[in-house]
Amino acid sequence: MNYAKAKIWKLSPDGNYPEELAQSIHNIGEFIWLEDVGVGLTLWFGEFEENVSRVWLRWCDIKGNVHPTGAERVKISDRRVELEQNRVKLEQNRADEEKNRADQEKNRADEEKNRAERAETIAQRLAQRLRELGEDPDEL
Repeated sequence: MNYAKAKIWKLSPDGNYPEELAQSIHNIGEFIWLEDVGVGLTLWFGEFEENVSRVWLRWCDIKGNVHPTGAERVKISDRRVELEQNRVKLEQNRADEEKNRADQEKNRADEEKNRAERAETIAQRLAQRLRELGEDPDEL
């Protein structure tokens, strides 16, 4: 049975700690919200900083979401960095592919231009040859 009982005291103006309230957390995911300090306590099951999987009493937000520890923040940060690096790599790959497509298109255009120039050169040489033979190529 996952059960924890939390007793919460509040320091009174005269310096005493009268018991203010007692609440229980019976199940993983339930939490107690400490309004005066703006934080909650919850039962949480998982692997914590000691790499031990078990039930832990953890700080949480008003929705019961566990606050990450320093080690968990590092893992989250490392994962975000990894995801960002992967996104940058994907963008770079897309840019490289787009550049390759543009280069291929330019090469095709250059080849077409060269073919057209060769055809024009051949046409001019044939026209000149016809003139040498006494034929007007514009009248054919």
